[in-house]
Amino acid sequence: MEQSLDARTMAWVAIACLALLGGCSDVPPDVDLPPIDADRASRIAMDHYDTDHNGVLSRQELNAAPGILAGFSRFDADGDGEIRQEEIAGRIRAWQATGQSLITYTSFVEWNRRPLHAAQVKFIPEAFLADYVAPASGTTNESGMVMLDLIDKSPLREDQQDLTGVQPGVYRVEITSDKFTLPAKYNSNTTLGIELAPDVYARQIPTFRLTE
Repeated sequence: MEQSLDARTMAWVAIACLALLGGCSDVPPDVDLPPIDADRASRIAMDHYDTDHNGVLSRQELNAAPGILAGFSRFDADGDGEIRQEEIAGRIRAWQATGQSLITYTSFVEWNRRPLHAAQVKFIPEAFLADYVAPASGTTNESGMVMLDLIDKSPLREDQQDLTGVQPGVYRVEITSDKFTLPAKYNSNTTLGIELAPDVYARQIPTFRLTE
């Protein structure tokens, strides 16, 4: 049974919807894009994940990269069920073509269908983007809602340090709690991943539904 939302949660949902629908309109246009070299990053991805060295990435191989796996259909441009180096490079260029350098990101975290309060959520760039994209984090409120922000603000100028958002990319998602130990599949051995891009979460607020 779906849990009903109380008035406070509905207020947070409304705020989140406005943030999502507004996209990055509050981000000045001179915020630098992550300086991703699409060709180099895609080569690194193949080196990391193409374990059978056949020149394509299968879903099974991408269990090691849950961020790509989460966006598999968008990376798999020709729809053949496999991802090639040029498709990874193409997807990166699609992020860059939007011109958006920061994305306002809001999500909910549930534990056994209930909001998980005070959970720490981290977005860790997949290995092939580690040289270009900064990690982000946030803590859930009493409604299980989290707004992610850069852990290290060094990609931003001094006059931009108050901006909030996450850079476009693919991330491993790690969720922990100080109240109790969550299963390793949600943190140290995470199976959670996300592709964060302007064309992905324009009209929905995703929820991480965790179970025992």
